[in-house]
Amino acid sequence: MIDKLKRFFERVGRSADGQQQREAMLDLLVWTMYADNVLTLPENDRIDQIAADLEWNSPDRPSVYISKATSKIRDVLSDPERADQLLEDIHRRLGTASMRKEAYDACYDLAQADGQLAAAEMKLLQTVRERFGIKS
Repeated sequence: MIDKLKRFFERVGRSADGQQQREAMLDLLVWTMYADNVLTLPENDRIDQIAADLEWNSPDRPSVYISKATSKIRDVLSDPERADQLLEDIHRRLGTASMRKEAYDACYDLAQADGQLAAAEMKLLQTVRERFGIKS
């Protein structure tokens, strides 16, 4: 998964649009990590590995962005309307069907990082797949 994400981040480049896509990807990964309200060490380690090697074009380091994303995700977990708005925003920032598919695949891999796929994780993945128009 780490190599797949590195290729994703290299592909989107250093442009402003590319930075928006990287941030959207991290938002979605953090959301996946918190979907089941259980943060496991393997999931956290994966996010840290991803952040350590990112092409990043922002004054804030990736770890700072992840902290902000975590706060944002915690806020939407109990508010379906805000969650829908955030998912729409992520969808828009990812830009293309292929990037959305890569984001979905990365989230699926992350959800399985702890060796189990919880019902809440499956529900989020299904919602993302439907919103992004990803065929099985």
